[in-house]
Amino acid sequence: MKDFNYEELRNIQRGLVKKINLKKVNFKRIKYIGAVDVSYKKRFAKGAIVIYDNHKEEIIYEFTIEKEIKFPYVPTFLSFREIPVIEELYECSKIKPQILFLDGQGILHPLGIGLASHFGVIKNLITIGVAKKRLVGDIKKLPEREMEYAPVYYEGVLKGYCLKIGKGKRFLWISPGNLITPEEALKITLKFIKNGRHILLHRADRLSKK
Repeated sequence: MKDFNYEELRNIQRGLVKKINLKKVNFKRIKYIGAVDVSYKKRFAKGAIVIYDNHKEEIIYEFTIEKEIKFPYVPTFLSFREIPVIEELYECSKIKPQILFLDGQGILHPLGIGLASHFGVIKNLITIGVAKKRLVGDIKKLPEREMEYAPVYYEGVLKGYCLKIGKGKRFLWISPGNLITPEEALKITLKFIKNGRHILLHRADRLSKK
């Protein structure tokens, strides 16, 4: 950990957050939607990307890579650990997604620049963060029924939504990464929730662990 200048990395995050652009999406032009996930085993990471054809309504492409990881796990610096893997997946993918789901935070992050936002900005890509845990944000009441959702605010601003996906305390924390609004990020995420899980992220997770 001592080999990394965390203040310099923090300044990179502060610069990137200024470039986040949340705007409406023309879904009629969206054909390819992707999801990525990364799993770790000692010093190595295995990343997987899944591509869904929005017109055929089916997964049409999958791809995995393995890569040595040198950056440690440090809370709020996850992007610097995972993006080298995700970027290689994205660049090597034969089909480029127009929207990409990432297993992590979007703008619902202490600095407003989670993994999905970080990657969305550097690639000028529509990204959505889907996280299993909340880092920040205020919510009046947690959803009680499956597929019920509630808005999440941070510093008085709508940043995303909490979606209940199953019995007990099973929630997803959804927020825009880049080039999409919180409302639209929720809308398209709901399309891929089946049997209590995000089907694209679940598939990417399974592939990354094979």
